[in-house]
Amino acid sequence: MFDYSEFFQEVDELLFKKYDGSPLLFCLIGRTALDLAGLSQRGTKDLDVLAEKLEVSVSSHEKFIEIEKMLKKEFGRGSASATKHGFYIDLVEKGVPWLPPNPQFIKYKKYRKLEVDRLSPVDVCVSKTFSNFKRAAGRANDKSDIVDAIEERLFDAEAYVRRVDESFSLYEAHAEAPEVFPRVVRFIEEEIIPKYCVDQIRLAYVIPSWMENV
Repeated sequence: MFDYSEFFQEVDELLFKKYDGSPLLFCLIGRTALDLAGLSQRGTKDLDVLAEKLEVSVSSHEKFIEIEKMLKKEFGRGSASATKHGFYIDLVEKGVPWLPPNPQFIKYKKYRKLEVDRLSPVDVCVSKTFSNFKRAAGRANDKSDIVDAIEERLFDAEAYVRRVDESFSLYEAHAEAPEVFPRVVRFIEEEIIPKYCVDQIRLAYVIPSWMENV
Protein backbone atom coordinates (compact mmCIF):
# COMPACT_ATOMS: atom_id res chain seq x y z
CA MET A 1 0.00 0.00 0.00
CA PHE A 2 1.48 3.32 -1.05
CA ASP A 3 1.48 6.17 1.46
CA TYR A 4 0.76 9.14 -0.78
CA SER A 5 0.11 11.44 2.19
CA GLU A 6 3.63 10.99 3.53
CA PHE A 7 5.05 11.59 0.07
CA PHE A 8 3.09 14.82 -0.48
CA GLN A 9 4.15 16.04 2.95
CA GLU A 10 7.78 15.49 2.01
CA VAL A 11 7.32 17.40 -1.25
CA ASP A 12 5.63 20.22 0.63
CA GLU A 13 8.40 20.30 3.22
CA LEU A 14 11.05 20.73 0.53
CA LEU A 15 9.05 23.43 -1.21
CA PHE A 16 8.51 25.25 2.07
CA LYS A 17 12.27 25.38 2.57
CA LYS A 18 13.35 26.22 -0.98
CA TYR A 19 10.41 27.89 -2.75
CA ASP A 20 8.99 31.28 -1.78
CA GLY A 21 6.15 31.57 -4.31
CA SER A 22 2.47 30.72 -4.26
CA PRO A 23 1.48 27.06 -3.70
CA LEU A 24 2.29 24.79 -6.62
CA LEU A 25 -0.50 22.82 -8.26
CA PHE A 26 -0.10 19.07 -8.69
CA CYS A 27 -2.86 17.81 -11.00
CA LEU A 28 -2.62 14.05 -10.79
CA ILE A 29 -3.68 11.82 -13.64
CA GLY A 30 -3.17 8.13 -14.39
CA ARG A 31 -3.24 5.29 -11.89
CA THR A 32 -2.44 7.49 -8.88
CA ALA A 33 -5.64 9.47 -9.44
CA LEU A 34 -7.60 6.19 -9.44
CA ASP A 35 -5.87 5.09 -6.24
CA LEU A 36 -6.85 8.35 -4.55
CA ALA A 37 -10.42 7.87 -5.77
CA GLY A 38 -10.61 4.56 -3.93
CA LEU A 39 -9.67 1.94 -6.51
CA SER A 40 -8.10 -1.15 -4.98
CA GLN A 41 -4.39 -0.43 -5.06
CA ARG A 42 -2.03 -2.50 -7.17
CA GLY A 43 0.71 0.12 -7.24
CA THR A 44 2.37 2.26 -9.89
CA LYS A 45 5.94 3.33 -10.49
CA ASP A 46 5.21 6.82 -11.77
CA LEU A 47 3.08 9.49 -10.17
CA ASP A 48 1.85 11.45 -13.20
CA VAL A 49 1.62 15.22 -12.75
CA LEU A 50 0.44 17.51 -15.57
CA ALA A 51 3.36 19.81 -16.38
CA GLU A 52 1.05 22.40 -17.97
CA LYS A 53 -1.02 22.85 -14.79
CA LEU A 54 2.11 23.03 -12.67
CA GLU A 55 3.66 25.71 -14.87
CA VAL A 56 0.51 27.83 -14.69
CA SER A 57 0.85 27.92 -10.90
CA VAL A 58 4.43 29.26 -11.15
CA SER A 59 5.25 32.95 -11.65
CA SER A 60 7.40 32.49 -14.77
CA HIS A 61 8.70 29.91 -17.20
CA GLU A 62 12.19 30.33 -15.80
CA LYS A 63 10.92 29.60 -12.29
CA PHE A 64 9.05 26.56 -13.63
CA ILE A 65 12.28 25.17 -15.15
CA GLU A 66 13.97 25.66 -11.78
CA ILE A 67 11.13 23.87 -9.96
CA GLU A 68 11.06 21.11 -12.55
CA LYS A 69 14.78 20.41 -12.09
CA MET A 70 14.39 20.36 -8.31
CA LEU A 71 11.43 17.96 -8.41
CA LYS A 72 13.23 15.60 -10.78
CA LYS A 73 16.36 15.63 -8.63
CA GLU A 74 14.60 15.10 -5.31
CA PHE A 75 11.53 13.06 -6.32
CA GLY A 76 12.15 11.84 -9.87
CA ARG A 77 13.25 8.49 -11.27
CA GLY A 78 16.33 7.18 -9.49
CA SER A 79 16.02 9.57 -6.53
CA ALA A 80 16.31 8.53 -2.88
CA SER A 81 12.62 9.33 -2.52
CA ALA A 82 11.73 6.94 -5.36
CA THR A 83 13.65 4.17 -3.60
CA LYS A 84 11.91 4.93 -0.31
CA HIS A 85 8.34 5.20 -1.61
CA GLY A 86 8.45 2.91 -4.63
CA PHE A 87 7.30 5.57 -7.09
CA TYR A 88 8.53 8.83 -8.57
CA ILE A 89 7.14 12.07 -10.00
CA ASP A 90 6.71 12.08 -13.77
CA LEU A 91 5.86 15.47 -15.28
CA VAL A 92 3.60 14.76 -18.25
CA GLU A 93 3.52 17.21 -21.14
CA LYS A 94 0.27 18.52 -22.63
CA GLY A 95 -1.24 16.28 -25.30
CA VAL A 96 0.45 13.09 -24.15
CA PRO A 97 -2.35 11.75 -21.95
CA TRP A 98 -5.27 12.16 -24.42
CA LEU A 99 -7.49 13.90 -21.87
CA PRO A 100 -11.19 14.35 -22.70
CA PRO A 101 -12.55 17.85 -23.41
CA ASN A 102 -12.78 20.07 -20.32
CA PRO A 103 -11.26 17.47 -17.97
CA GLN A 104 -12.65 17.56 -14.46
CA PHE A 105 -10.22 17.83 -11.56
CA ILE A 106 -11.24 17.20 -7.97
CA LYS A 107 -9.60 18.90 -4.99
CA TYR A 108 -7.68 16.37 -2.92
CA LYS A 109 -5.56 18.17 -0.33
CA LYS A 110 -3.89 21.52 0.31
CA TYR A 111 -0.56 21.90 2.04
CA ARG A 112 1.54 24.99 2.81
CA LYS A 113 3.27 25.13 -0.59
CA LEU A 114 1.45 22.41 -2.47
CA GLU A 115 -2.10 21.90 -3.71
CA VAL A 116 -3.01 18.42 -4.94
CA ASP A 117 -5.92 17.80 -7.31
CA ARG A 118 -6.86 14.50 -8.92
CA LEU A 119 -8.45 13.90 -12.28
CA SER A 120 -11.95 12.46 -11.97
CA PRO A 121 -12.01 8.66 -12.30
CA VAL A 122 -14.09 8.65 -15.47
CA ASP A 123 -11.75 11.11 -17.18
CA VAL A 124 -8.71 9.10 -16.06
CA CYS A 125 -10.19 6.07 -17.77
CA VAL A 126 -10.97 8.00 -20.96
CA SER A 127 -7.32 9.04 -21.06
CA LYS A 128 -6.23 5.47 -20.41
CA THR A 129 -8.49 4.20 -23.19
CA PHE A 130 -6.85 6.25 -25.93
CA SER A 131 -3.35 5.81 -24.51
CA ASN A 132 -3.81 2.06 -24.25
CA PHE A 133 -4.75 1.60 -27.88
CA LYS A 134 -1.78 3.47 -29.28
CA ARG A 135 -0.38 -0.05 -29.44
CA ALA A 136 -2.22 -3.02 -30.93
CA ALA A 137 -1.34 -5.14 -27.90
CA GLY A 138 -2.34 -2.46 -25.40
CA ARG A 139 -0.21 -0.68 -22.82
CA ALA A 140 0.69 -2.06 -19.40
CA ASN A 141 -2.34 -2.22 -17.07
CA ASP A 142 -4.54 0.45 -18.65
CA LYS A 143 -7.27 -1.92 -19.79
CA SER A 144 -7.55 -3.69 -16.45
CA ASP A 145 -7.61 -0.31 -14.67
CA ILE A 146 -10.60 0.74 -16.78
CA VAL A 147 -12.52 -2.47 -16.15
CA ASP A 148 -11.67 -2.48 -12.43
CA ALA A 149 -12.84 1.14 -12.06
CA ILE A 150 -16.17 0.28 -13.72
CA GLU A 151 -16.65 -2.88 -11.69
CA GLU A 152 -15.78 -1.09 -8.44
CA ARG A 153 -18.36 1.54 -9.39
CA LEU A 154 -16.10 4.58 -9.36
CA PHE A 155 -18.41 5.86 -12.12
CA ASP A 156 -21.25 4.68 -14.35
CA ALA A 157 -20.19 2.84 -17.48
CA GLU A 158 -22.64 4.95 -19.49
CA ALA A 159 -20.89 8.14 -18.33
CA TYR A 160 -17.57 6.65 -19.40
CA VAL A 161 -18.89 5.78 -22.88
CA ARG A 162 -20.27 9.31 -23.30
CA ARG A 163 -16.95 10.88 -22.32
CA VAL A 164 -15.07 8.65 -24.76
CA ASP A 165 -17.61 9.61 -27.42
CA GLU A 166 -17.01 13.31 -26.78
CA SER A 167 -13.25 12.87 -27.08
CA PHE A 168 -12.97 11.47 -30.60
CA SER A 169 -13.46 14.80 -32.37
CA LEU A 170 -10.84 16.41 -30.13
CA TYR A 171 -8.12 14.11 -31.50
CA GLU A 172 -9.16 13.56 -35.13
CA ALA A 173 -6.12 15.49 -36.34
CA HIS A 174 -3.75 13.46 -34.16
CA ALA A 175 -1.24 11.50 -36.25
CA GLU A 176 -2.06 8.29 -34.39
CA ALA A 177 -5.85 8.63 -34.65
CA PRO A 178 -6.31 6.37 -37.72
CA GLU A 179 -4.77 3.48 -35.79
CA VAL A 180 -6.09 4.30 -32.34
CA PHE A 181 -9.73 5.16 -33.10
CA PRO A 182 -10.83 1.79 -34.60
CA ARG A 183 -9.31 -0.05 -31.66
CA VAL A 184 -11.11 2.22 -29.19
CA VAL A 185 -14.43 1.79 -31.01
CA ARG A 186 -14.10 -2.00 -30.98
CA PHE A 187 -13.22 -1.99 -27.29
CA ILE A 188 -16.21 0.16 -26.37
CA GLU A 189 -18.71 -1.61 -28.62
CA GLU A 190 -17.53 -5.18 -28.02
CA GLU A 191 -16.25 -5.21 -24.45
CA ILE A 192 -17.80 -2.33 -22.52
CA ILE A 193 -21.32 -1.67 -23.82
CA PRO A 194 -22.50 -5.32 -23.97
CA LYS A 195 -21.28 -6.13 -20.46
CA TYR A 196 -21.71 -2.92 -18.49
CA CYS A 197 -24.23 -0.66 -20.26
CA VAL A 198 -27.93 -0.70 -21.02
CA ASP A 199 -28.88 -1.80 -24.52
CA GLN A 200 -29.94 1.64 -25.72
CA ILE A 201 -26.55 3.34 -25.42
CA ARG A 202 -24.40 3.59 -28.55
CA LEU A 203 -21.39 5.55 -29.69
CA ALA A 204 -22.53 8.54 -31.73
CA TYR A 205 -19.11 9.05 -33.30
CA VAL A 206 -18.54 7.56 -36.73
CA ILE A 207 -15.00 7.07 -37.95
CA PRO A 208 -14.65 9.23 -41.10
CA SER A 209 -14.01 7.46 -44.38
CA TRP A 210 -10.75 9.30 -44.98
CA MET A 211 -9.40 7.84 -41.74
CA GLU A 212 -10.44 4.31 -42.65
CA ASN A 213 -8.45 4.62 -45.88
CA VAL A 214 -5.26 5.86 -44.25
